[in-house]
Amino acid sequence: MRGTPMRLRPVVALILTTVASLAVSVGFVELVGRVSNPATAQILAIIVLWLLTFLLPLVVVGYAIYKSLRQQHSRRERLALILVSYLSVILVSAGLYYSISFAEDHNFAVRQFFHYQYEGNLFRSNLSRSIHRSTDTGRAFNGIDARLYSSAEDSDIPEEYRLRDDPPEKYWIEVAQRPFDNVVRFQPAARLAVFGDCLHFSVMTMTTVGLGDISPRLWYTKLASDIQALTGVCLFVVALGMLFGNWASVSAG
Repeated sequence: MRGTPMRLRPVVALILTTVASLAVSVGFVELVGRVSNPATAQILAIIVLWLLTFLLPLVVVGYAIYKSLRQQHSRRERLALILVSYLSVILVSAGLYYSISFAEDHNFAVRQFFHYQYEGNLFRSNLSRSIHRSTDTGRAFNGIDARLYSSAEDSDIPEEYRLRDDPPEKYWIEVAQRPFDNVVRFQPAARLAVFGDCLHFSVMTMTTVGLGDISPRLWYTKLASDIQALTGVCLFVVALGMLFGNWASVSAG
């Protein structure tokens, strides 16, 4: 940024940080989704990407607030920085929710696979035993229908099973006897739908509208959305202070 004017450097740095955060979130999904049986170095890279996905949003917020409180820029420039940071938090939070959804979709599919595998073992030892359907709903968010990983229940039931009027659980326990990688698979076609829902949830959280069509389900998704909502309020208060407060008076004209 050597050739960038001094007054534009905070905004440019904020934009670059936002792009980097989104790249980390999307890169986390693409790397994990397309790598089966990763080596140690790949596992370490995945862990680093995951940590960066959490840390970069905090960097965006802290940088924006720090720069906006300094008096070396005009009120207009600092207000522009706050507005850009507001948009940045929406985008990086959407990326964070996207990567969390991916991880939890994978965990959900794994748990469901082993549930039907276990039920199948019990059923073969006692054919009169009823098969218990999976009641696991442990996804990251309620209201996001598309899933980034397929599970046993996603398998289409063949027509012969329908004609025999067998319960679908009987077919799913057969699916769970297949190789793990043939059942629990990354679904690239769901990426846009999931990210779109995450972006919608991020906007609703940032604006504190909360339509309720999508809601966090796990404790850390609730914590992340709470932090985002509080961040939005803080940025709004800082913007009001710049416009109407004496503390934001222009020092450079």
